[in-house]
Amino acid sequence: MNVNVYTAVRMQQYNEESVLTTLGKIYDLGVLIMKRLLTLSMTVFLMTIMSACGTGTTPSSNQPQQEGRTTEQATASPSETLQGNAEMKVHFINVGQGDSILIQTPEGKTLLVDGGKKAAGEKVVAYLKKSGVTTIDRLVATHPDADHIGGLLDVLNEFKVKKVIDSGKDHTSETYIDYLKLVDQKDIPFHIAKTGETVALDPSVNIKVLNSGDTAPTDENNDASVVLKITYNQFSVLLTGDAPIDVEKQMMQNDDVSATVLKPGHHGSETSSSMAFLQAVKPKVAVLSYGENNYGHPNAAVVERLRKVGAKVYSTEASGDIVISTDGKSYSVNAKPWNGKGVEDASTISTDGSTDKSDIKININKAGSEELQSINGIGPALAEHILDYRKTHGAFKNVDALDQVEGIGPATLEKIKPYITLK
Repeated sequence: MNVNVYTAVRMQQYNEESVLTTLGKIYDLGVLIMKRLLTLSMTVFLMTIMSACGTGTTPSSNQPQQEGRTTEQATASPSETLQGNAEMKVHFINVGQGDSILIQTPEGKTLLVDGGKKAAGEKVVAYLKKSGVTTIDRLVATHPDADHIGGLLDVLNEFKVKKVIDSGKDHTSETYIDYLKLVDQKDIPFHIAKTGETVALDPSVNIKVLNSGDTAPTDENNDASVVLKITYNQFSVLLTGDAPIDVEKQMMQNDDVSATVLKPGHHGSETSSSMAFLQAVKPKVAVLSYGENNYGHPNAAVVERLRKVGAKVYSTEASGDIVISTDGKSYSVNAKPWNGKGVEDASTISTDGSTDKSDIKININKAGSEELQSINGIGPALAEHILDYRKTHGAFKNVDALDQVEGIGPATLEKIKPYITLK
């Protein structure tokens, strides 16, 4: 992150008091990220020196190695490396309105993807302990939203974590700063995921990054979601974070997105899971991770589309913790399919996943957080930034002034313009 450029932009957005507060957060964020980058640089330098001296030294497991775009275990297909009937388990932990997924590989390695909100931290810790987890080999923070990283604070405090994988999307929220501080204090190797690379964990399992902050189509948090495709022999699971339809289109163009199990993006929101994407994934199982909410999750049209492509739909809100066990050939689910229909009127939603709301405009000078989030392209974090801007600067004088809000770039502004008004 270029701290000087970022600071200059932010200074135009806040009054003197807000600038001081924000600069403090940005400074902390910049220092933490620079520390992690310096650690990585020093490791690469030392490895180069040792290699030149002919030592042939292999870096120890606690050194911050980067997962490359090609890895040794990725040279063979998972079916070629499968031995015996070893089992992999995929746990969709019920954290309410949020995400937290635990993967236990055939060789006993652990991958934790997100941790729900802060309030879910104790639940996640207890669940991990109950599942026999003592060490987390890889911890993935898909993006900075609080309903994905909040619970990771308790996890980082309770477990040894060998490596943290992040989207690289910076944020100035207290939760995100606290998360980075913990990673820094505990000196945990920190890696920024790159689209197209594989994550080294278990030689019988292929874990590929299909999206991250480096290829996000806009600067919105959700677009930077780390998307993972985890393949074990003939079984695969696609974890999409809060990736929206624009990201789905990119992934379909660049990768094979087909998967046995899909965690639909953004808790079943209408902003994700287009029909084209679901037809490309062809999931046999879809697990919706959500809790009681006012956002309309899961959307009725999304649920309908999932069933149209032949997926059995499961719900953490209805079934609690959901565990899928597989030997790489067959699989079992410890819950019954959900017979719910989701919320909202599916007739207002087109087959490509977009909502026809062109005749409904939201007054951005009066709307609260919930109403702002009903606008296509605005999530919880962006709604918070709009409210913060209004509080500091007053009402927006024109629609184009929205580009002064953190997280709203030209692409996002064009996306939301049809749905907003100043009157």
